[in-house]
Amino acid sequence: MTTELFYLALTAGLAASLWIPYIVGVNIHPVDAMADFVRPPDLKQFPP
Repeated sequence: MTTELFYLALTAGLAASLWIPYIVGVNIHPVDAMADFVRPPDLKQFPP
């Protein structure tokens, strides 16, 4: 049972870590005319 929990936690950690670049990019590069609780802007508007 502990082996399955280890791999489940490892998979969850990997899935969560894949969101880090997106979250950092959205917070570092503000886009005008973006209100709270709306769909985020197109990723093509962010600098590379």
